[in-house]
Amino acid sequence: MTDVRPYLEKFWSESYDCWALVRDFYLQEFGVKLPVVMVDATNPREVLREFEYTPIRASFDVIEEPQEGCVVEMGTQGRPHHVGVWIDGRVLHNHYRGGVVLEPRPQFDILAYYALRNPPTLAV
Repeated sequence: MTDVRPYLEKFWSESYDCWALVRDFYLQEFGVKLPVVMVDATNPREVLREFEYTPIRASFDVIEEPQEGCVVEMGTQGRPHHVGVWIDGRVLHNHYRGGVVLEPRPQFDILAYYALRNPPTLAV
């Protein structure tokens, strides 16, 4: 089981948004450095554009069922605008209103699950 306590002590900021949490998690848990995404996380149009056109998607495969440590894409009305990580049947994510939380049912719709191609195994 992944110890999420260190993540839960972190708060959302312009330099530590939802993608920064995913990057932090992948570095700490997998030793994988994911690229920085330069986007104003408070600007919905900019975030939607980044989700649509980011080349980072090529590093991930869409999967039907969530797997431990996979990236969870969330949004509203079918439009992605938020990401988190699937941990123990819940979503670890960083929201600007509340910081990092681990929720069984996030306030956003889950749109897709993504597995990193050729990742190291997450210790369970």
